[in-house]
Amino acid sequence: MKQIAHELTENVRNNTSIDWQYKQSVQAKLRVLVKRILRKYKYPPDDPSTGEYTVSVNRVLDQATQLADYWTKGAISDFSKGNNLNVAV
Repeated sequence: MKQIAHELTENVRNNTSIDWQYKQSVQAKLRVLVKRILRKYKYPPDDPSTGEYTVSVNRVLDQATQLADYWTKGAISDFSKGNNLNVAV
């Protein structure tokens, strides 16, 4: 579980853009990304009969939305300190 959480966090964080919470295209890309990671680790689907991960994907994106401000502040702080490794220009 720790490996899944780490990979989800890194991939979602690295694939977000400005105002991603409001852009349907970016959210769709993130949904696909999350589903691929869950399948990669054979995470059990929310609905075994359909193999869907709707609840799990929504939970991950909801948590990412809550963390978005923190990630942005961290990136701005790193940039102001001269460490711009995680900042897209």
